[in-house]
Amino acid sequence: MALRVCNRLLSLEQQVVLEAYDDQLEIVRESEVRSKAKVETIAMLEQTSNELATHSQQTNGLIQEMTARMDIIAQNAKGGRVLAEEAQQTANDGNTQLDKINRTIERVEESSRMVGEQMKNLEMMTNQIKDIVGIVKGIADQTNLLSLNASIEAARAGEHGKGAAVVASEVRKLAEGTRDSVMNVSELVNKINEYVASSSSSLEQAQTLVEETKDQMNGTRKSFKNILQTMENTKESNVRIEQDLESFLQAIYEIEQSAATLATTAENLNVMMEELNE
Repeated sequence: MALRVCNRLLSLEQQVVLEAYDDQLEIVRESEVRSKAKVETIAMLEQTSNELATHSQQTNGLIQEMTARMDIIAQNAKGGRVLAEEAQQTANDGNTQLDKINRTIERVEESSRMVGEQMKNLEMMTNQIKDIVGIVKGIADQTNLLSLNASIEAARAGEHGKGAAVVASEVRKLAEGTRDSVMNVSELVNKINEYVASSSSSLEQAQTLVEETKDQMNGTRKSFKNILQTMENTKESNVRIEQDLESFLQAIYEIEQSAATLATTAENLNVMMEELNE
């Protein structure tokens, strides 16, 4: 009976020991599994951290390169805007000069027109003088003829016609002098007419040149107007580019800040892994 009890006690103790061993073995196994999972987790975190650090460095490098290029583009856009403003100012100055030249041409045109009218009036006056000269010449010729007839009649009268002959001779001299003066005046009038005709021809050519120059100036003014509009469009385009680049640079700055935050997170993750390894 006692032996049987002892056997039961031994069996019970053995069972307790075996169960304790099994429990301990299960704990060890669970610990090994946890340790293995921990190692795998740490390895995965380490790999992820390294990848984050690598990507962060690459991203930061790309951002810096992109920022440098954007700065160059921004400087070029600013330079283009400045050049456009300078070109616009130059075009404005040129347009102002064209306006002054055009006003001068208009004054020249008006003066030429007035001179042309005066030349026509002068030509009319010389023609009138020529007509008067013709009349005076006719009178002189007629007077000369009458004085000649008077001289003939005085000669026929003999002694009584001597006084009349003297008067007729003086009248004939005056008529001849008048005719000579009239001929000189006629020659002067003809020369004046020639000068007037030549001046009128030159004036017409000058007026034609003025008209052509005026047309050219109008075409040049139109070209300057187009240049001014183009420069204005270019300036506005460069201003928009500058504004877009500023927004783009701001976005790059925000990305750079995010990349820096990512790098900090990767560093913190490395510290945590080191603590886990300890």
